Amino acid sequence: MSNNNKEIKLVRTACPAHCGIDCCGILAHVKDGKIIKLEPAEFPFEKDKRICLRGLSTLDITYHPNRIKYPMKRIGKRGEGKFERISWDEAFSLIAENFKEIAKKYGWKSIGWVLGGPGAGTTKFGAYLRLASLTQSTRVSAWGYGDAGLPCGSRVIFGSHLPYIYLFGKFWQRKWPDLLVVWGTNPGESAPLQSMRKILDSKEEGTRVVVIDPRFTVTASKADRYLPVRSGTDSALALGLMHIIFQNDLHDKEFLREHTNGSYLVRLDNGKFLRGEDIGERKAKAYIIWNEKSAQAKKVRRSNKDAALTGTYTIEGIKCKPAFQLLKEEAENYPPEKTSKITGISEELIRELANKIAIEESVIFLTYMGFTRTYHGDISLRGLATVASVTGNVSTSFSSGYLPAVLNWDPFLNTDPETPSFHRLGILNLYNAVIKGNPYKIKSVFFAFINFLNQCVDSGKIIREFFPKLDFIVQTELFMTPTAKYADLILPVCSFLEFSDFLPHPYPYVQLQQKVIDPLYESKSDVDIATGIAQKLGYGDYFEGGEEG
Repeated sequence: MSNNNKEIKLVRTACPAHCGIDCCGILAHVKDGKIIKLEPAEFPFEKDKRICLRGLSTLDITYHPNRIKYPMKRIGKRGEGKFERISWDEAFSLIAENFKEIAKKYGWKSIGWVLGGPGAGTTKFGAYLRLASLTQSTRVSAWGYGDAGLPCGSRVIFGSHLPYIYLFGKFWQRKWPDLLVVWGTNPGESAPLQSMRKILDSKEEGTRVVVIDPRFTVTASKADRYLPVRSGTDSALALGLMHIIFQNDLHDKEFLREHTNGSYLVRLDNGKFLRGEDIGERKAKAYIIWNEKSAQAKKVRRSNKDAALTGTYTIEGIKCKPAFQLLKEEAENYPPEKTSKITGISEELIRELANKIAIEESVIFLTYMGFTRTYHGDISLRGLATVASVTGNVSTSFSSGYLPAVLNWDPFLNTDPETPSFHRLGILNLYNAVIKGNPYKIKSVFFAFINFLNQCVDSGKIIREFFPKLDFIVQTELFMTPTAKYADLILPVCSFLEFSDFLPHPYPYVQLQQKVIDPLYESKSDVDIATGIAQKLGYGDYFEGGEEG
């Protein structure tokens, strides 16, 4: 829309920063082809009209004089930051030539696409995945730098790399719980709009808020109870809470039988689940329970209401205990006095929280990556999730609304159904792949929307051992970052105000990140960059639609 009197055009777009967690709608004011102002855009629900300082500061990024303005080729040693200007055609040709040469020596899977989080955009992420799929090269998953603890723990507990859909209940639908436990996260600063706004709204409606955090954070300052846990002791706290819950017989037995593996028998000789093949069952891989009603071992069925949760049983000479029994025995080692000494939290607060979690009708556990960014951080998430599980505070169907709408990823993940797609490699496995050739050699990397040297572990090792083993490094960037200085080729990329994308955030919305202005200088969108490379490699037909196609 436009205002003819002031010659100002208004363009609604959305900010994809912060992995899309907040993803505010933005109304950009454009005059004479330049953005002069940003303000929050309208949403159907009035409280979703919001914007943070980062979003308001976007113009400083877009119009910053130090932006990378054109493609550049390295002319000095890696790390010196010496480059010369080249054309886009030359840049695309260099990429294609190097990729083909490396692929000829080592195979296409020796080329790795190292991409940041997909929450920050859909089509720009998908464009590189499509190119990786077509060339059958390697997609390096960013789930694993710093954030590794939570996804790893979640996969063990829930079978999914993110636990939020299972822990958040109907929080995003603004159906407030009786008790909200904010564990190891500070949304007051890290997600002020998407999460903190809802926390404050729920408090106004009567929800009691408990914050567990080593620091007295902004979020903690708004809590009804603050538990100052000692860093790295979250799993001990979880076991201490379960000790009290089990001691008072407050665990949800029906939920444990029907929705967890608490009743599954575990062999005491090797610590593995008892399976059908161990006792002559026709279904070799079936899990086994002890049916209290029939006093027999039975294979797990859709309903296991008569399954034993405690006790010791011998089946075909194999001594077993239900998984819950083993958990109960472990929790017995963490009485309140011991848990208090480990965690630094008073016995009184530990007892109070355990009873509240068990007794309240609805309890939501709000957490993110923060408290799993420690050694064995996955165990912290597993402890939290187990407390939620034994009290029945886990969503067993899709009701939380946390999972956002997404595009159909199939055209990106497997572009040509008749041929294999890309290879996969975790970002922490990338180190050995580059340095030692294990599980296979990676000889070239393409970095996009990630500052690898700054964000990933052991920067010294990256500089001394990782970068020297690579034959060719490409970096798309807005600025000359530490990683960009080590690239052989730097490509100037657009800010989000200069290209269009699709953003499935915040729940329950999907938003068009609409291009507000044409790309500045010689910058290109990630989709256009992927398209230019694809054309040089002979895959241009798969990219004809562009970012809006």
